[in-house]
Amino acid sequence: MAIRITNLQPDQILNHPLALICGDVQGTDDIVSIAVQNITDENSNSTAWPVVGRHFRALVHLASGRNVIRLSCYKFTHDFSLCYLPLKQQLEKYVRLVYVVCSDDFEKGRIQGPVDQDCSVESACNRISLGAQILQTTVAETLVSAGFPRKTFRLEESGKDRPITRVFKTSLSSTQLHTMSGEDAWRFLTYELTTSSLADASRVKFLVFLSCTRYSGGATEPTTHSEILSRTKGHVMIGGGDVALCGTGCLYTWAENLDELPRRMTDLRKVDRRSFMDDSNYRGTRWACYSSSLGGVLHELGHVLDLAHTEKGIMGQGFHDLQQLCIASHNDSLLKAGGDDNPEENLTISASWTLKPKDCCVAQLQNTVSMSLASPSEQISASDGSSEKKKLRLTKLRPKYRSMYIAPEKEITAKSSCGLFWSKSCATILSCHKWLNPDVPSALQTPQFDGRQFTSRYGIRLIEFRQPESSTVIHFWDFPESREEVPFSDCDLRPLLVSDQRDTSKAKEGSRKLDLLVIDTCGNILKGQLAVQISAESAEVP
Repeated sequence: MAIRITNLQPDQILNHPLALICGDVQGTDDIVSIAVQNITDENSNSTAWPVVGRHFRALVHLASGRNVIRLSCYKFTHDFSLCYLPLKQQLEKYVRLVYVVCSDDFEKGRIQGPVDQDCSVESACNRISLGAQILQTTVAETLVSAGFPRKTFRLEESGKDRPITRVFKTSLSSTQLHTMSGEDAWRFLTYELTTSSLADASRVKFLVFLSCTRYSGGATEPTTHSEILSRTKGHVMIGGGDVALCGTGCLYTWAENLDELPRRMTDLRKVDRRSFMDDSNYRGTRWACYSSSLGGVLHELGHVLDLAHTEKGIMGQGFHDLQQLCIASHNDSLLKAGGDDNPEENLTISASWTLKPKDCCVAQLQNTVSMSLASPSEQISASDGSSEKKKLRLTKLRPKYRSMYIAPEKEITAKSSCGLFWSKSCATILSCHKWLNPDVPSALQTPQFDGRQFTSRYGIRLIEFRQPESSTVIHFWDFPESREEVPFSDCDLRPLLVSDQRDTSKAKEGSRKLDLLVIDTCGNILKGQLAVQISAESAEVP
């Protein structure tokens, strides 16, 4: 019998403290679990992780420096070394975790949950801290799966390299928050946080959780997700600007520490929908609530990191599949290939066909948050947005399944496409983003646009076009080698003008407004709104 690690090399350096170890047990089909422990850390416990079809996935905490990880099956052991170099030694910018309690001390800041669960403020903060570390690891591993280097965001940490979740008392009462719309709650709390002592506009983004989320059941069980939401107060899932705000209706399903994680991520107990919120994507179990709710937090954090909605993947509805990163399943082979199974069209610049300048009129470039261009000849550049009214990224967490009563056992073992991946443009943005990379040249050196071409002294990496109402990516131009100048006349504009993305042979006559994001190789970002127009004479595409 032998244990093989498949995703990491011996002595590999990681910049996040929760390492994902993937591998297989060779020589036998009888192994059902594998014990994993960091024997370098005296506080580390041995945790058993499932083995499915000889494959395993395990998470283990790392301490600064060199770590020896011991994997054990029966009497067989395998030691594997990893090195942890904390991001705080390299990256100034970080994500601050915040747990919001109400001004009236509603239920002493406790979350809602069954009587057998610890719902205290301390427990809630522990669950959030571990959940955020899982998201750190998820970002790093999914970027690798997308073909990019392993990178992730930094969390605010204590001196012991553990995440800090700060308790923040809002001036709002629970009654006020329960009657507010999600958008109003986001705006108010964003103002409070960004004007509080916790703020540092150039360095901090907030991942915020509302303690007062409450579900009111009833004699009958709800049968639709919309009915569940109608019975829930204080449930918010909004990300934008520097703040992602999330409800805590399913926080009781999250693990409080790493020892609990395998059990929590495989918990087949049914959610009692007469008493508690079921945000499981119609799967009905506690593990699915954990997967969907934590995945939803990742989706909203994506918006804070300047990502838009996509048809598939994490910024679509693929975040529901987060469990598949943490726990081995029969879908293991689908996790890394998820992005490849759903290729996007027109990923790179096409020179085979272009609209001539006379056919496509760039009427105006207007920043979505108050920046405008008086004439096409004037250059613009993005500001840091610190004083601007942020555009909300509203997420409709549409269920992937219609039936509320799908058997959870079938959900775990059935072969289905895994949605836990970044679309190509999202992965590119994250790979270049300043919040995932060491400090780079001044933000004043942003990409520019003069009505005819985009320019950046550092090289433009990606130009992305989004549908304004839904903030959904409709097309992008990718420059793997980067370009300092990108003339509009060099680019294939058909996907921006057609009414049916599946048929680019005809362009719809008229004009179209699109949101625009340009990012260069140093993570400098230009955002604006673009109006394009096509004449009837050029509507036919040869």
